[in-house]
Amino acid sequence: MTASTIIGCSSNRYVVLTPTTMRLGNYTVLEVEKFGSNLQDSDALGVAGKMPALIVEKIRKYNLNHSDAKLFSRVILSTDSDVDSTGVVLMKGVLLSYETGNRAKRWLLGLGSGKAYCTLQCTFVDKTTGLEVLKVNFEGELGGGFFGGGAEGASKAVVSSITNYLKKHYQP
Repeated sequence: MTASTIIGCSSNRYVVLTPTTMRLGNYTVLEVEKFGSNLQDSDALGVAGKMPALIVEKIRKYNLNHSDAKLFSRVILSTDSDVDSTGVVLMKGVLLSYETGNRAKRWLLGLGSGKAYCTLQCTFVDKTTGLEVLKVNFEGELGGGFFGGGAEGASKAVVSSITNYLKKHYQP
């Protein structure tokens, strides 16, 4: 049995809302701020609260495995920030939507029934100037898995979407 069967079958995509005004490769540090949420239920607030650490962890793990093609020299949480603003791009996020779906439907019916969804809007801001560099909506969904998969798979798919975007567009 594969991990995707146990965890869930997820997919992700991104939609660029405001194209880059400055190359991401001009920045050496990605600083991820605490995220907000348009939704005020406990599930959504929990996802928004966990998202920055998940993003930092995923990119750091990618960098460890790809030392020849790192995504930024440093990736930090704003709470860890001890760097000056030179060469820093801030990632600000807002959770736009989060639907846990229905695990039983995902398991019993499959075929896309009971999907879990997550959409995160990220704005990248030059820390020195305060100017917006890029704005993107990152989306993830979980369509199934062993025993229906957990809804957190949708938020992990969003993190993968962010990493996939950066892999394509970060050129130092």
